[in-house]
Amino acid sequence: IAQKVGEESIEAGIEAVERGAGETLACGTGACASVVASVLNDLTERQVSVQLEGGELTVLWSREDGRVYMTGPAETVYDGEILI
Repeated sequence: IAQKVGEESIEAGIEAVERGAGETLACGTGACASVVASVLNDLTERQVSVQLEGGELTVLWSREDGRVYMTGPAETVYDGEILI
């Protein structure tokens, strides 16, 4: 679920589950897809701030090359070891 909160901002209620890890706090693929869908439906501009439970991402759907660019912070949320 994505909700428009301004011309340059959407709040995305994305519930992402990664195989073997469970629910995650953010989903870059979902954030990018939400922006493309918002642009195609004339709801937002091509560069949008996406608010996710895990933090804020900036997504740009480029007119020049048609690619979707996502930027935002990255943090370690877990560190561990496994013996094989």
